[in-house]
Amino acid sequence: MAITLRLDGREHALEIVARHPQLVVRLDGRLHVLDAPGAEAGPARSLTIDGRTMGFHAASDGPLVHLRHGGRSFRVDIADPRDQTRSRGADSDEIVAEMPGTLLQLLKAAGEEVAAGETVLTIESMKLQMNLAAPRAGRIARVLVAVDQTFDKGATLVVLEPEAGS
Repeated sequence: MAITLRLDGREHALEIVARHPQLVVRLDGRLHVLDAPGAEAGPARSLTIDGRTMGFHAASDGPLVHLRHGGRSFRVDIADPRDQTRSRGADSDEIVAEMPGTLLQLLKAAGEEVAAGETVLTIESMKLQMNLAAPRAGRIARVLVAVDQTFDKGATLVVLEPEAGS
């Protein structure tokens, strides 16, 4: 399943091909081996692509990431097809993890009302942050993960109360 990256308005297809023993991605049809050395604090980061280490600075602004590399600035917007508002039916009662990750932020708690498409939680998977939204309008029945808790692909993270009459 390809993830669409918009780099300064130009779209690129990114697909994860392998995770072990190294991360291998296909970017616009070309394979690349990636290695992100350790967790780095602050905006300064490095990434090794096909054996070549590159330093860059990164800052998040909601769903956008601003990168600075080689004296140039780039704006990256990630359109993930696994986004809950697109991949789940409008009648679904669950928000399910489409990939393993960690809960970073919970924006709605049990008992709170949500609108269809409203962000309920933010997760991180492989250093990529994603907002997961309510598949339909309703009330949160249960939140099954806590902040900083990890989960597997396919795990149910949030359950909405069943709609009246269902």
